Amino acid sequence: MAPDAVGHTNMPQVLDVETTLERLAGDEELFGEIAQILIQTAPDQLSSIGAALTGSDLKTAYHEAHSLKGAVAAFEAPEVFQAVAAVERHAKADEGAAAAAAFKTAHPLVVTLLSELAPYAPAA
Repeated sequence: MAPDAVGHTNMPQVLDVETTLERLAGDEELFGEIAQILIQTAPDQLSSIGAALTGSDLKTAYHEAHSLKGAVAAFEAPEVFQAVAAVERHAKADEGAAAAAAFKTAHPLVVTLLSELAPYAPAA
């Protein structure tokens, strides 16, 4: 069922569709719905995290990364989850430079995940 949806990024595939569907008891409709939610919310969260880190607002960066991490956890994409968790962890620890560095890793991984999820999301 999984198309090669890496699309316009040069990142390797990050989503394990089969395992995600197993976790969702094979419910493809639910998979599509949660994919659509992440596709709709993650770009704003990424923007908020980036702006917060640029402005040294680590509290906001932490909260946005925490929320994004929770949304990513619905999918079997461990590399993405760990990258977002690193942003969250460093922001919470008031480690601005480390959080910014982690964000540079997390951002393209999240974008790749969104690209891979797009074929499964219901048409708007």
